[in-house]
Amino acid sequence: MAGARARGDPESRREPSTLQDDDARSDSMHTRGVLLGTGTPNAEPDRAGPAAAVVSGSRSYLVDFGPGVVRRAMGALQRGVLELARFEERF
Repeated sequence: MAGARARGDPESRREPSTLQDDDARSDSMHTRGVLLGTGTPNAEPDRAGPAAAVVSGSRSYLVDFGPGVVRRAMGALQRGVLELARFEERF
């Protein structure tokens, strides 16, 4: 920011607290991919296999997952560890 202040950039005239608020707001809208296991060349029946999720703001989307992940999710549902009602969308 020091360079911006030296040039008289309009952004430099903003209050520091406003800049911090903007940073927090942009973090809440940040989208990222999360690998939930990357798989292995060895076929292991006790492993769920690879999956991926997309996290955007406060929402998460489970994508690109196979039957092992579905089996683990069903087991978690049956044990009461995972609540289906907490999922907003199912497809």
